[in-house]
Amino acid sequence: MPANADRSMIKPTPALSKSIYKVIFAITLFVITYLLLLVATIAIAAGMGWLGFVLITKQTNFIGILIGIGLILSGIMLIFFLLKFIFTKNVKRSKGYEITKNDQPELFEFIDKVANEVGTAQPRHVYLIQDVNASASFDPTFWSLFLPIKKDLNIGLGIVNGLNQSEFKAVLAHEFGHFSQRSMRFGSYVYHLNRALHNLLYENNSYHKALNAWGKWHYSLRFGAMLNVYIVRCIQEILKKVYILINKSHMQLSRQMEFHADTIAAYVSGTNNVVSLLRRLEITDQCYNDTLNLLHTNLADNNRVVNMYELQLVMLKLCADKNKLNIGKNGLPVIDKKVTALQNAQIILDDQWSSHPSVEDREENVNRYNLNVEALNEPAWQLFNNAEHLQGVFTDRLYENTGINNELKVINIETIRETLEKEINDNSYNRHYKGFYNGRFLKTFNVEETISATTHKTLMHFDELFSDNNCNLPKAIEVLSLDIAKLDSLIEIKNNDIKSFDYNGVKYYPKDAGHIKDLLNIELQEKENQLEYLDRNIFMTFYQAASTDDLKRELIDQYKKIFKYQEDASIDFDNYNNMLGAIQPTYTQMKYSDVYEVVNNIYRLEKTVKPRIKTIIQEVNTKPFIDEKQKKILHNYLNNDWIYFNEPRYDNNAINVFNTAANTYIEVISNRNFQLKKKLFDFQLTLNYPN
Repeated sequence: MPANADRSMIKPTPALSKSIYKVIFAITLFVITYLLLLVATIAIAAGMGWLGFVLITKQTNFIGILIGIGLILSGIMLIFFLLKFIFTKNVKRSKGYEITKNDQPELFEFIDKVANEVGTAQPRHVYLIQDVNASASFDPTFWSLFLPIKKDLNIGLGIVNGLNQSEFKAVLAHEFGHFSQRSMRFGSYVYHLNRALHNLLYENNSYHKALNAWGKWHYSLRFGAMLNVYIVRCIQEILKKVYILINKSHMQLSRQMEFHADTIAAYVSGTNNVVSLLRRLEITDQCYNDTLNLLHTNLADNNRVVNMYELQLVMLKLCADKNKLNIGKNGLPVIDKKVTALQNAQIILDDQWSSHPSVEDREENVNRYNLNVEALNEPAWQLFNNAEHLQGVFTDRLYENTGINNELKVINIETIRETLEKEINDNSYNRHYKGFYNGRFLKTFNVEETISATTHKTLMHFDELFSDNNCNLPKAIEVLSLDIAKLDSLIEIKNNDIKSFDYNGVKYYPKDAGHIKDLLNIELQEKENQLEYLDRNIFMTFYQAASTDDLKRELIDQYKKIFKYQEDASIDFDNYNNMLGAIQPTYTQMKYSDVYEVVNNIYRLEKTVKPRIKTIIQEVNTKPFIDEKQKKILHNYLNNDWIYFNEPRYDNNAINVFNTAANTYIEVISNRNFQLKKKLFDFQLTLNYPN
């Protein structure tokens, strides 16, 4: 623990207390609203029953009697509607792989130590789960509304796999922070209220079927059914507003509880370890998802691995290499800076439906305390007995869900690593460029004019051109563009769920969005100009480094070729997006007249797209980048007149051909442009550039 930690820092904050009162108000409002609706419904039902009884007893007309019966039944059904949630079954919480002190004595000793430092109760049970997650949980039974809640601790092996012991301690301290929060009880109240509200608002199929059947039995009964539907809709409109209020207030409370739990984690394990944890979690989660995708890809070839967590570590190391992070003695990336690939935006929307604050806000919260403790860098796995066995058990469980576990062939992790590294090398530009060219077009400029204007000027050296700041410039432009898009959504959509947003740590309101957007547009234009300047200077650096006229001409020719194909690719990407947009409506239900309009739109688009694809696959500079499988797909699409709709149904095979051709078309374009740029960038490095 930090030597100068003051326990008063972990007291609930005013913001947390305020959020608790808001939840109490929302819950109280629901109870009052529900009781008033129930009383009003009973009164309406009694009135309908009385009127129905009058019609039955006073009328000799059969139709009048049926209307009376319908009114009585409708009143009974109204009362049942408001009480039917009581009869829904509880959904049992899915639990993980339970471990005990006998199984894992060192881990439990560690858990007990952290719980004591936080000053909270020990977990009732400890469960291991598969993914990058850790949580405090409890069974939200009826009795949890009134009695003390005994909580369970869930530890994800995916998160353990990416942490050192100090960061793992921060994870446990955060979860025990939740253990100490009495406000967790409100989760049980909200859970039960949500079950009731969800049932009343969205689980009414059986109820409506009963009304429809009753209304169809005789037209005179339909009046009571229609009256019932109208009253139910009025009730639901009122309940929707309460539903929104309860969940918004609970999400706000959840965010404040996260801040408070982070503060407790900093108090117990140190600010630096919490910050390191928050940054590492982003990479660990990304690499875990990449691991699952890779396992899915190998599964298609009937291959499996023995230990998925070993593969996750491979993905972490590859990610560290890509983002220029050092690997520590523990085999984990050293997170001593924000990772460019995961860099967060300047605009952070205060989304009232989010249960967790942003990473930036969480870092700012814990950095206030400045409680640093030297990190214990040994892997968290050292606290577990038989770690490899546990990893194997969870890997086997993953494959058991496929139903074909016994038929799969085991593939070596080293083989996968070598394959991945080869794919990365084949599909990446040289590391000397530090990702500067990744995922973007070169800025187009007039080559001859650039040469004429800068031939006699002193240019920057290579290391200056490809400094970290310069290489991060394209990413900064991307982030700015996303920020501007967020502000556009605030300006255009008028989203009532967004009450405020942060810009560089300062809070603003939706009315300020236009002004901040103007500032971002100025910053974006400045960075775009910087990028254009850099692209020109990089060209001239290598042009002057070329030792012969032939090399200079080769460099010029390759740049001009890139500029031409980038311009062509803009057309192709527009075509691809238009193809996706044209085919998308076929996946929705619509009237026949609309279907024909959609299909005719596809045919109109094909008059432009098909000749374009035909020209591309015949082009000399593109042919080397199309394999036989791609040729077959594109020729199949081009050489047939596909009919996408034969009334009364779509031709799914034709639609599949269209989609496959569109994806292949853009794959060819992307690969061609990538390979041409890779050739240029590799050629540049053969020149005697200045260092």
